[in-house]
Amino acid sequence: MGDTSSVNNQITMSVILPCYNESESVGQSVDEAYSGITAASLSGEVMVVDNNSTDDSANIAILHGARVISEPQPGYGSALRAGIACSNGEILVIADADLTYDLPGLAKLIEPIVNDQADLVIGQRVNVTSKAMPLLHRWLGTPTVPA
Repeated sequence: MGDTSSVNNQITMSVILPCYNESESVGQSVDEAYSGITAASLSGEVMVVDNNSTDDSANIAILHGARVISEPQPGYGSALRAGIACSNGEILVIADADLTYDLPGLAKLIEPIVNDQADLVIGQRVNVTSKAMPLLHRWLGTPTVPA
């Protein structure tokens, strides 16, 4: 848990987690993101962009070591823009705070960027087993999206 900025100061990563009422999963998401940064041997930060949550999401994120940014303009896009604008990393990773992403596996995702083989990498959620995502989206929406 917490800041990993002393690991490798040559490359930094910002993991941006837009968040709206994710109190049940945001703490674990932050922990998993820090685990992924550490596994990639990079320095980094985890930013939770609170988009007017009415629960305790922001406080939980802070307790788990995230930097919390408040974005009063409603909407996922607004939260993303705010997170990107406030990030400090050379590598930006955008995920959700609902445990539907393999955040501990960030090293594999960003490997082409670190090795100068790509400027952009897009991951895909597969085999989603989190109960945070509705059953219909988990078993119909995500698996049936064309590749």
